[in-house]
Amino acid sequence: MSNFWVTFGGCLVGLLMIVFGVMLVFMGGTFLDQMEQTTLGAHLDAGVGTDWDSTGQVAFFRNLFYAVCIAVPLLGLFIMYISITYRMRYDQYQQDYSYEE
Repeated sequence: MSNFWVTFGGCLVGLLMIVFGVMLVFMGGTFLDQMEQTTLGAHLDAGVGTDWDSTGQVAFFRNLFYAVCIAVPLLGLFIMYISITYRMRYDQYQQDYSYEE
């Protein structure tokens, strides 16, 4: 019966991580877009528009944020897969050792 709880816990953690990753993408993307629009709207870019990121650091951190947002659901799927295969591995009824004399 403990194998069921391993599977259930793994699926629960996996689903929560998937939901958290999707929420993180939407909330973080909204925040990043709002921050960029506020910066451009307040003319804090000295009139250069979106060319102010000549070093690529802002784009790098934005892409890094989205990579983390994608990694969280993938990790959740991996946890679900491991817990389900752990359950299936012990479902087979077979004798691993023979006690023949």
